[in-house]
Amino acid sequence: MVAPGDPEVKCLHCGKPFEDHEFPELKTDVDQYKNGVDKFRKKKSANTVGGLQVDCGGSLQTFTAHAGSMPGWLPSGGPIFNFKTGNPIDLEKDELRSLQTGGNRYRIGNCVEQKALHQAWVNGKGKFPFGCGLTMGVGANLGGPPNKMWSAKELKKGMLAPCYTCREVMMAMLCQNDPKK
Repeated sequence: MVAPGDPEVKCLHCGKPFEDHEFPELKTDVDQYKNGVDKFRKKKSANTVGGLQVDCGGSLQTFTAHAGSMPGWLPSGGPIFNFKTGNPIDLEKDELRSLQTGGNRYRIGNCVEQKALHQAWVNGKGKFPFGCGLTMGVGANLGGPPNKMWSAKELKKGMLAPCYTCREVMMAMLCQNDPKK
């Protein structure tokens, strides 16, 4: 999993730094990004697209998403849920404000990574597949005609790292520690 870039960042769920966590391995995968590109290439408002694949011993599930509003999915603006407890994470107004404002930050629930992880949790009926293989790919919506075949080089160039909001929100979603008091 990609760590927050700031060593001062504390987990929104438990209050501990990144080093004090164990997370499921979340591998980067260009094929999951391609799934998002293929599914949402005609949706001009979907600037960022991607997917998450969950592999539980040969049983594969794929969740594709795009940034922005997706009815029935994680709503933009929160709340953030911790997948271990199944409970929303209470945030103070200043925590919420700093999480969503500034460079490379967006509203909670806006991004592909958060939507895809949340959908895997919802699909598991409130049980996140912590023991399963997780691969994710996210990047710019390359668009193009339906028969356009993107090269591996073009796809890799289009991939994006998680924004700062996602890095903190994903840490809180996947945190296995007890909640802060």
